[in-house]
Formats: sequence, C-alpha cells, structure tokens
Amino acid sequence: MGGSNFQDIVSGVRPVVDIAPAAYAATVSGTGVNVGNATRAAGMSLGFVISTGVFSGGLDAVNKITVSFEKDDNGAFSSPVAVPAADIFGAERISDNSVWDLLLDLAADESNSFKVGIRLNDPDNSWYRAVLTEGGTVIGFVSVIGIVGPDFQPES
Repeated sequence: MGGSNFQDIVSGVRPVVDIAPAAYAATVSGTGVNVGNATRAAGMSLGFVISTGVFSGGLDAVNKITVSFEKDDNGAFSSPVAVPAADIFGAERISDNSVWDLLLDLAADESNSFKVGIRLNDPDNSWYRAVLTEGGTVIGFVSVIGIVGPDFQPES
C-alpha cells in the first residue's frame, strides 16, 4: 500500500490463549493477557472471543456459566480485581450479532461464539483475564482467546 502506515488484520493483532480449549466442569480462570503500559499508551485495545461446544445436560437458568473479567498489575494475579461493568462493552453473540448478557444459560449459547471488548483505561493494571463461574452442574467445552490490537476509532 505504498507509503501507508496500514497494517493488515493478521499483522495488527496479537491473539493470546487465555483459557485453552477443553471440557470444563468447574469454575476456571484464564492465564491472562498482558497488554503492557506501553501498549495502552500506543492506543491499543483488548477483546475476548469465547467459543463454546455442546454441554452435557444442556444450559439453562440453573446449569449455566457466568463470564466475568479480572485485572491485576502482575501475571500471577495475586491481587485481582473485577473489571467494572462500565469498562466492558460490545458483548455480542457472533452468530446473530445479538446483545449478550455474559451468561451461558440458553440452548442458543451452545456451539456458539461471543465477543467482548474491554476498555484499557487503568494505568495500574496491565494483565487481564476471563473467569468462567459454574452454576449448577455444567460440563461443556469452552475456550477463550484474548486479542490485543489497534484501538480502532470510527471515522468522523
């Protein structure tokens, strides 16, 4: 593209496995995504893609998984704090672009994928991770990928 500063999508993002693809039967926390202070200063952003498979017994109001996010100043997550709801945006079910409530509790949530954005506005925390909290008896396949990339702004 000539003298442009353009980066393609593959070169412009850094995917990180936060929760490896596997069948989970209990609450699980991600290993974390390091966004780094320099990355935030350079106008980067963070998103997560959650993918699910089939759940034994299905998902419902009792047998469900609640998705939340934590942040910390170190990769050991020795003092994690919840990412405030105000810093979570764009949560959608990818198959139909519908708004998603961060709960895996419907039949439509099985064998599907979801996306969530996290605002990086906290200079004290450079590590972020997903937390999947089990409710009831849930056994199912889930993976979470964190994606660090450019902070895209709409053209005015």
